[in-house]
Amino acid sequence: MKIKKNQKQDRLFTELLEIASNLRKGCEYFYSAMSKNDIDVNEFQSDISVIEQKGDDLVHKIIRDLNNAFITPIEREDALALADSMDEILDGAEDTVEHLYMFGINEIPHSMVDMAESIDLASQQIYLAVELLAQKKLFDIKEHIIEISTLERRNDQIVKQSVKTLFDQHKDDPVRLIQVYEVYKLLERTSNSCHRVGKLLDSIVMKNA
Repeated sequence: MKIKKNQKQDRLFTELLEIASNLRKGCEYFYSAMSKNDIDVNEFQSDISVIEQKGDDLVHKIIRDLNNAFITPIEREDALALADSMDEILDGAEDTVEHLYMFGINEIPHSMVDMAESIDLASQQIYLAVELLAQKKLFDIKEHIIEISTLERRNDQIVKQSVKTLFDQHKDDPVRLIQVYEVYKLLERTSNSCHRVGKLLDSIVMKNA
């Protein structure tokens, strides 16, 4: 289905861009807070929850508008999947912070900070890609999709290396080992959600180019 220009259709792109912008804000804050030497996880949890709730509200808004729209510039299923997948990234960030709070982890390992940085960088690429989608510059989106995939692979490597180190460091404290391992898996899941957005964008480009 080819993208057609229409004021109501452009509203859908604007709403997707709002979701991408909120995602960008959330991931930037997520990385910034994770980078601190001794974070206040209670404040961190509260702040990220506010951003995530706004993301939920924006997704609900786009669902309502999709239900009321007669014609959409891209397939409804693709628009909804893109909105949901961007929201999943913020869900992952929030889940990560909640587990840091529950487990009392205040000093963040450098490898976790590196993973948060990759997620932040991926959110930048997602925003730029959605911005290009809104501008109907479909062929320019590919480079951002490639970068999202590169960042996801980077985090996969960090997890592999970090888990090995983790088992060496906490072999005498299995409870702590499980707790820290769980946070790594949440970060990995969040990174995978970024990759899913990239694949959805790639599919949208192929369908509409």
